Amino acid sequence: MGVGHEVGDALYFYSSVSPLSNFYAVPGGGFAHEGVTLPTSEHHMMHAKAMQNEDAVRADAIRHAKTPKQAKALGRKVTPFDKERWGRSRQAIVTRILVSKFSVPWMKCH
Repeated sequence: MGVGHEVGDALYFYSSVSPLSNFYAVPGGGFAHEGVTLPTSEHHMMHAKAMQNEDAVRADAIRHAKTPKQAKALGRKVTPFDKERWGRSRQAIVTRILVSKFSVPWMKCH
């Protein structure tokens, strides 16, 4: 399975094999972001989405999701969900998550 493909100057990655993927499990048990350690950036994004919308039940389920695919599915079930608020804040939230991910010493090599 390939890591991704290039289209012009963009690299589209879609495999959990690529450290660039949100589905990539960071070795050593994941990474911490805002005091929570989770295995993938997908888990962190969906956790942030649940917390922003005050869905503590879904946030807890996301923390315990075995795979990023499960975390993503749970994130789609966040209720109540304020789509406009998430749309306005998502990029900043994801940027902070990715800074945390790539601050892990092992990830700095990749």
